[in-house]
Amino acid sequence: MDMQGKIDIITRLDLAINRLDGAYYVWARSHRLKENMLTLLYALDDGTPHTQKQICEDWLMPKTTVNTLVKELTEKGYAVLENAPGKEKYVSLTETGSAYAKEALAKLYSAEIDAVDSVLENFSPDFVDAIERYADILCGKLKTRNE
Repeated sequence: MDMQGKIDIITRLDLAINRLDGAYYVWARSHRLKENMLTLLYALDDGTPHTQKQICEDWLMPKTTVNTLVKELTEKGYAVLENAPGKEKYVSLTETGSAYAKEALAKLYSAEIDAVDSVLENFSPDFVDAIERYADILCGKLKTRNE
């Protein structure tokens, strides 16, 4: 494939990723959620405790933002902090917080499932592996070029 063909693929991928980001932003705003709160609820709704550091690394959120949002959730009784190894603390949703997250995210999850079902009619689940691999490689390349 020539250089222009590769650039065209990169542009299409970048546009698709930006459309996804924009769709989540619009969805969050239309449901009166901060975009970063949507991300945090999404991260915590898997039912396992996470450290704030893990959330920052996995979801590429600033530490101060995660800290502020976790504080907001704990003050509302939606999250608890528990000791983790080292200085870190695990963040997990309370029963009330889990119910809140499930209610807040129900329509989003439904739309995501419908979209995946539609995609899987024509493509194998391997498309996710390819996107993850591309993200891993690109992040690594960008990191080494920033050092």
